[in-house]
Order: sequence, then structure tokens, then C-alpha cells
Amino acid sequence: MRIIANKYPYLIVEATKIEDVKVVRTTPVVVWELINMVKRQYSLKILTRNEYIHAYREFMWSLGIDPTKERPSCEALIRRILSGRGLPKINNVVDIMNAFSAYYCIVMSVFDLDHIEPPIILRPAKPGEKIMTIGGRELELSEGFPILVDSRGLIFSATVYRDSIHTMVTSATKNVLLVGYAPKTIEKAYLRKVVHQTAQAIEEYCK
Repeated sequence: MRIIANKYPYLIVEATKIEDVKVVRTTPVVVWELINMVKRQYSLKILTRNEYIHAYREFMWSLGIDPTKERPSCEALIRRILSGRGLPKINNVVDIMNAFSAYYCIVMSVFDLDHIEPPIILRPAKPGEKIMTIGGRELELSEGFPILVDSRGLIFSATVYRDSIHTMVTSATKNVLLVGYAPKTIEKAYLRKVVHQTAQAIEEYCK
């Protein structure tokens, strides 16, 4: 059964649920391992030649977002690592997702599943729709921007751009929804593999 009904023609999506997680501030060892792998695999000089980063950048240009100023999250994470700043330390679940996102160069989000009412739809934003982002900033979305919406009409993700404060993973979270997004020029099988491996790591290190 599909978790997300995709009504956005230019983006592919893969999602999975992970139940009974234990959210703590400790960063799992797998995160440090992946950070070291990112350092070996990428360099700032050739980063923009990466086929996945190129695909996300082209997609963001098509949405009217300048990716040299508002980078795809996977690229921003890689650049943090390569510049010596490391990954932001949030909690074990988010840290794992960020590490896998950087290593595989795929944009992902993780949400508190218990704050989302299914069914979930990926669709273009309508004029005037807004999201309350993590950090508490209200952002008006451009018409046509790809968003995730639950049955109540809650916009909990502006997919490749921002996520909502209402569904962020906290120490109280018990069940999570992991979502990966990619332009259609990226292979669906690759997206599925990345989301699956990330979910396996959360299962292993966050129980």
C-alpha cells in the first residue's frame, strides 16, 4: 500500500514508516562512519559535477529557487562536512537521516508520524498556501511548489526546501515517517535503495 499519493508529475517520492523509535541526543557511530566516507568520496572542486546534485539544482531552478543561494539539502550537508563544520547535531534519528542524505546525495525528510493524519498527498501548492517551518518562520509557498499535505490540510513539508515545525522529530517522538524525494531524472530504484538503507539504520540504532 502506498504511503503517499503522488499528484506531482515532476518529482518521485519514496516513503516508509519506522515504529517504536527512541529519540536521544547521542549521535550513533554510523553517522561518524558516513561523515568520514563523505570526506573520502567528495571534494568541493568537483561537487557540482555530481549527477544527483546537478539533477536537484536543475529542479530547483525550475521552481524559481536559485540553488547557489538555497542549496539542495543533500548538497548543503556535504558542503558542511567538507568545510570542516560537520553535520548539525539534532538527535539520533535526524542525524542518521542527514548522514545518509549526504553520503548518497539524496534529499530526505523525517517526520513525527503521530502528528500526521493520513492519507498523505504530494501535490502542487495552491496560491497563498503557507507552511510554518522548523524554526518558527511562516513561509508563503510559490504556486505549484511540491508540498506534502495530510487529510486535515496540514502542509508539513515543502519537500526539497523546508519542513514544518508541527511534525518535527523530538524526544517525545515514537513513530516516524521517512521520505525521500528526487527529480524524475534520478532512478527510482536508487531513491528506493537509499530510503530503505536509511530506514534500516534508524531501526538498528534508534530502538
